[in-house]
Amino acid sequence: MIVQSPVREELTWCLRQARAPRIRPMRQFAEEEIILPSGRFKGLRFRADRQPFSGLLLDAYDDPRYNRFAVTGPTQTGKTILAFVTPIVYHLFETRETVVCGIPDMDMSRDKWELDLLPIIERTRYRDLLPRRGSGSRGGKVTMIQFRNGAALRFMSSAGRDKSRAGFTSRILVCTEVDGMAVAQKTSQEADPIKQLLGRLRAWTDEEKRIYLECTVTVAEGRIWREYQEGTQSRIVLRCPHCSGWVTPERGHFLGWADAADEMQARDQAHYVCPSCKHPWTPADRRQANQEAVLAHRGQEVGPDGQVRGALPPTRTLGFRWSAVNNFLVSERETGYDCWKAGRADDEENAEKEQCQFVWCVPYLPPKLAITPLDAWGIAARLSKTPRGYVPEQAVYLTLGIDLGKWLAHWLAIAWRLDGTSTIIEYDRFDVPSSSFPVGDAILAALRQFRDTRVSAGWTQAGQEKPRQPDQILIDAGYEGDAVYTFLREQDTDPAVWMASLGFGTLPQQRRYARPKGTTLQIRMVGLEYHVVWVPAQGLHVVQVNADAWKGILQQRLTLPVDAPGAMLLHQAMPREHLGLGKHLSAEQGVEEWVEGKGVIIRWEVVRRMNHWLDSAYGACVAAHLAGLEFLPDTRPPIVDEVDPAPVLTGPDGRPFLATS
Repeated sequence: MIVQSPVREELTWCLRQARAPRIRPMRQFAEEEIILPSGRFKGLRFRADRQPFSGLLLDAYDDPRYNRFAVTGPTQTGKTILAFVTPIVYHLFETRETVVCGIPDMDMSRDKWELDLLPIIERTRYRDLLPRRGSGSRGGKVTMIQFRNGAALRFMSSAGRDKSRAGFTSRILVCTEVDGMAVAQKTSQEADPIKQLLGRLRAWTDEEKRIYLECTVTVAEGRIWREYQEGTQSRIVLRCPHCSGWVTPERGHFLGWADAADEMQARDQAHYVCPSCKHPWTPADRRQANQEAVLAHRGQEVGPDGQVRGALPPTRTLGFRWSAVNNFLVSERETGYDCWKAGRADDEENAEKEQCQFVWCVPYLPPKLAITPLDAWGIAARLSKTPRGYVPEQAVYLTLGIDLGKWLAHWLAIAWRLDGTSTIIEYDRFDVPSSSFPVGDAILAALRQFRDTRVSAGWTQAGQEKPRQPDQILIDAGYEGDAVYTFLREQDTDPAVWMASLGFGTLPQQRRYARPKGTTLQIRMVGLEYHVVWVPAQGLHVVQVNADAWKGILQQRLTLPVDAPGAMLLHQAMPREHLGLGKHLSAEQGVEEWVEGKGVIIRWEVVRRMNHWLDSAYGACVAAHLAGLEFLPDTRPPIVDEVDPAPVLTGPDGRPFLATS
């Protein structure tokens, strides 16, 4: 047995203490030290694989190319733990450094300490380093907490006087809710508060500084979104389990809930689709894709082998963002219900803000100057004395518009007087049995049933013995057009009544409308912001429509005084019964926007996603003009070019092409 002398033991202890401790990567530190104090995994150690994006972020913290991190994500997904608590605790106890914590107001310091930080620290082995006296030991106002290892946590706010941020230096800055502290106080003579806080780091070089900025996205002008955009603008890229392509699904790739008839159907139908192959993802597909995720920065792509390719953006700021598709704490069913409910909220603007900020992590875009301001309740209150399903006695035309979807088809019928005054006499939906048949076959079957039941029954008109049949029906063929064309070729009695239409406009998924100069062998007729094209491959005429112009015509008629010529009214009902229709008809709006070099331009934007009756309604308006109604001059969009007079049209068999020919 070897017995060391007291001197040797003392020397060994001194050497061991003098040795620099091994600094662990932040991901390893988090998984080994942090025990979750609340939530679904309360009492369990933090594990990055529960939310795979968290591993990507924690690994990125240790990338020496970045010293500034702008982090944002949906609420209740672990953002506070990942971007606020973990960096603070890591630097206080792993690197044993003083940390400056930036907050919008000092009143928040106690909450941040007692609710976010203290419960974490108390569950780690560093709890013995908590102060036994002074600030932070017994509640009260928290300004600076001195830990027993020599490190300190100093809270600084954007609302205090400038001198409260002066005279204190640190290498580490962690800011929370940065959008609330991006503007200097009116009493301040210095730069904005975040820049002042950054001034506390001037004693260190850029390579030595560590800056963490965290916030929920608010608007595009908000500090966190600007930091993200100006940084690496990194995105989480997932491998599709079906096509093996590397993709980043966003809000537009979450489908199935919008056409649901009720909340349960919204839950059942909600699903993500691959942006590349459009194949629906099951929950297991989403989980697998996220577990194989990689991080790509602005301008980079992921190759088939999963390797990130492309030059790194020239910035020291890592911009990191995740959204609902990466959040395993919320299922597709829950997200589908939330989206469906938000689309039917009385306060649509507030519901949209919540969806943008709390679910999808994108800026909320406030409405711009609307050309024809529309309000869903205002539309719902435009009531006539005409009962539902009845054609007014003075009406000379009856037209229908049909908009198709995977699960539901929306249709709308309008009765027209010669002076252009109109009444929406009926609107409804019919089921598309896509759960039982391929989508094309389901749409074909649904159209046949609608024709043989509702349309063949006709509509009652005062003074007429027989039910009134529509003069013109337009079906939007932008979705599953082959099924629409097959259906139209079946119309033996009067094929000119039923026609296909295609809308063109300025929405992202649309091509712009090109108005022809005159008729040709293919262009059989040029009308008011639409033209009729003969498609030999289908053996049919198709109406190509300037959707922007006709939506404008429709919405102008919905803003005219109810007793004015050309006004559009709704059938008799309680206004609340028409609220859903009102939301659809006001789902898009034309806005005036200043564009550098172009001046004021008119652009159509989506206000809400549920717009099916809007498409049906403008289709019914085009059908009225096609049937022979002369729209009032003051409601027509401007036409720049003159066109040749349209000839009388006939089909290939010599019969009249139009119902009114």
